[in-house]
Amino acid sequence: MKLRLIRRPSRKAPAGLAQARARLRQSADAWAAEDRAAVGEFLQAQIARAQAENATGSWLEVLTTALDYRAWHEFGIERHQHGAWVPATGPASGGERVLAVSVPLFAAASAHYATAAPHAPRLATLDEAFAGVDDDSRAKCLGLLHAFDLDVVMTSEREWACYPQVPGIAIAQLSRVDDIAAVLVTRWQWDGAERTRAPEPDRRTATEPDHHTAPGPDRTATEPDRRTALEPDRTATEPDHHTAPEPDHHAAAGPDRTAPEPDRTAPEPDRRTAQEPHRRTAPEPDHRTATVPAPAGSSEGPEPTPAENPAPGQDTLWP
Repeated sequence: MKLRLIRRPSRKAPAGLAQARARLRQSADAWAAEDRAAVGEFLQAQIARAQAENATGSWLEVLTTALDYRAWHEFGIERHQHGAWVPATGPASGGERVLAVSVPLFAAASAHYATAAPHAPRLATLDEAFAGVDDDSRAKCLGLLHAFDLDVVMTSEREWACYPQVPGIAIAQLSRVDDIAAVLVTRWQWDGAERTRAPEPDRRTATEPDHHTAPGPDRTATEPDRRTALEPDRTATEPDHHTAPEPDHHAAAGPDRTAPEPDRTAPEPDRRTAQEPHRRTAPEPDHRTATVPAPAGSSEGPEPTPAENPAPGQDTLWP
């Protein structure tokens, strides 16, 4: 099967595109005066139409829309049949229709990935892509995928893709039995010449980490010590209720509780001599020795006075 991609005027192309396109495909040096006038009229008509559709747009937006010749064309696929090129959508078998659609898509994917980085994946996923296609066409189509350098992941009910045109492929065969909630996976590999059983992966190390032997994070390096890091240091952030000073509800608030208290051994003022007069030494009038004048007309003289300056420890003696 031979296919080709053609570009043709769109079914929604503006009027006069065919004549303008024929002139535009020629060299401008070969144009006559009427050719230049015809091309100018065609382009002015496209600008006027774009300006009418976008009255508030800028000149850049209007010209970008009016002169975008990609909107004037469309792509079509043709198949070579009986010595002539005919539309690929014409009468054909089911397999030919599948190839007529698939092969151009593969070419488009390859062209798209050509703009990516050199080591970027070039992934293409296919689901029953070659249903109804004969084995020879399948082999050629898979070889074309290899030529496009595409990384293909495909599913199929019967396709193993073990063809000489395929240099290598990994296969996972899925099998199941009714009424059993399980799927058996059998792995194979193709090296371009022979299909062999592939080794089963070690599920303990590949799919399910062994929680007993798999290396975990170094708890001394990555996990903080929950006794010293996660829990607050009670000696640093929480007050020690046994040693830290508690506020004295009877004392005045504000001063530093750690400031030195007054020395209790310092001499206190003698309240007997400083605040109150000493009643033993302070002179008080002696009502017993005070001289009381005798009443007028009395024959009695003054009462005798006690002896002055009695000796210490002696009481005043009266005669």
